[in-house]
Amino acid sequence: FNGKLMYWPVPTVRNISSGYGYRWGTTHRGIDIANPEALIEVLQLFPEFKYTGGTGEIELNMGTFGYPKFTFDRFNALVSAIKERGGTVVNVHPKQQHTSDNPLDYYYQDYMGLEVFYSYTDKNIHGKDSQDNYELWTDLLALGKRVWATAGSDSHGAPTNSGLTTLYASERLNTKYVEQIASGNFAPGYVGIRMAIGEAEMGGHTDFEGKKLIFSVGDFHELYLSKTRAYRVNVITDQGVVFSTIVDGTKTSYFSLKADESAAFYRIEVIDENIQGLPIVGLGNPIWND
Repeated sequence: FNGKLMYWPVPTVRNISSGYGYRWGTTHRGIDIANPEALIEVLQLFPEFKYTGGTGEIELNMGTFGYPKFTFDRFNALVSAIKERGGTVVNVHPKQQHTSDNPLDYYYQDYMGLEVFYSYTDKNIHGKDSQDNYELWTDLLALGKRVWATAGSDSHGAPTNSGLTTLYASERLNTKYVEQIASGNFAPGYVGIRMAIGEAEMGGHTDFEGKKLIFSVGDFHELYLSKTRAYRVNVITDQGVVFSTIVDGTKTSYFSLKADESAAFYRIEVIDENIQGLPIVGLGNPIWND
């Protein structure tokens, strides 16, 4: 990669198609943005990158940039500029890059991603790397931080079957995929999870008062689809598991629950209880209570 701008796979889009956007980064942070004009704007706003390319799409792909160091405030300004232009920022393989025991050292601002499922060294999402990142993510949630979970294989090449992300989009367009990723409405893992409370979908926020939690679980990836396996679905709030049931992976299951007005958030996990290590095969992003 070496600072060279290029077309790069956004997190693999399951059940639809593989979409592409521009992926670039600073040290230890991955950034996805679908619009080349927006990317150029950001690079020009932050001369620390020392961008050498032009303003056209061909010139953009021929351009290079550095990996500058940022102060905390300057980096947050960069994050805001990216988000304002429809992009998203992820702290990639956080516990594999840093050794701090303070969860807040991995946090920059709300509605960013934290790579929970990481399969580069373990070759699957169930190993120690993912376990460490998962514990970091849940620690941040417990501190009241609104951080999305993401997945990645770190393959730096064509999409693979490890570290997948599942999402639903209205059209087979890369811009539609990145829109969903940039809103947090996706599920790291191998299961199609859809969830809403009122008008808010995964990754969003709303007032829970008088509303219902509606969600579905289905579209299991063929790697995990088995008629002989039982999958457990857990609905989790800041108080722990509040609903748990077994589902058939060959079907789509639908549920409706009254939302607890005192809950800080709702999120969903799908577990294969036969797996050693981190048993989660699908992880829905939270909806937070305002």
